[in-house]
Amino acid sequence: MESNIARILLNANITDQKNVENILISGQIINNFSGPALLTNSELTIIEHNIYAENLISSLKNNETILHSIIIRCLNNQCPDNQKVILECENGTRHYDLFAFPVNSIKTISDPRVLLFGKDVTVENNLTKALVDSRQMFKDLVSCSTDFAWETDGKGRFKYVSPSGILGYTAYELNDKLASNLIVGKGGINPFDTLDDINDVEIWLQRSDASIACVQVSASPIIDNNSTWQGARGVCRDVTHIKEREATLRRIRKREQILNKIISTIQNEPKPNKILGTTASAALDGIVAKHCFIKSRKRGNHGPHTPRSDR
Repeated sequence: MESNIARILLNANITDQKNVENILISGQIINNFSGPALLTNSELTIIEHNIYAENLISSLKNNETILHSIIIRCLNNQCPDNQKVILECENGTRHYDLFAFPVNSIKTISDPRVLLFGKDVTVENNLTKALVDSRQMFKDLVSCSTDFAWETDGKGRFKYVSPSGILGYTAYELNDKLASNLIVGKGGINPFDTLDDINDVEIWLQRSDASIACVQVSASPIIDNNSTWQGARGVCRDVTHIKEREATLRRIRKREQILNKIISTIQNEPKPNKILGTTASAALDGIVAKHCFIKSRKRGNHGPHTPRSDR
């Protein structure tokens, strides 16, 4: 509808401007317009308006400077004007994309008029603002998180990585790098080109210093509107220190179990001459070894030990 009004006004010549004005005064265009529209004169008197122009009328009555300026510029320059405005109305803040067109005819040459119309873009503006806020929130969360966020393209190359990087690599170094080159070992799962959702999968990746790290990965495939796979996106968490701590705890627990078994075996062995052999057997059950030698030294003899028991 905006383009229809603009075409009528801009293409109107002196001979048919009277017809244009008659159409406007009759309200045929203004009332059928899908957005706010009104006709005013140089004294800012509302001549015609539709039901969507209530907020514009209220703002004009409240001497809203921005509306006055767009109308006055249009009258003084005798050319169309366009401006995005923000108005504080009774129902909240409203955003408009307004157009002003001079409307003159032979009858109203002494009383020039302006057709002010436009579109209420409040919803679009709120959606855009929500999208911007959402993107900013995502960036803030990524920058604060210890997890590494990434996205790959259809060729399995990184197209987005967290600014902080991971495993000693900077974001610049990882950009456009083939993600599968980081995976240690072949034939295993590759979350960077996954076709299915995966959660908390552990893989081994190579650090920038050639050492390896255990990484926990969650990822989802990227599917376009044509059901075509376009890549994947997900997050990684370096859990190497957790794995190392768990391995250390397992070794400590294993040593404690062996020691407890040895002590229990010694306490339960009724024959003193078999304590050493029984102890060796208990020790072999908890360590990786095939033989155990127990040597003794005669009192006063500082020479080498003499084997006494063998398993």
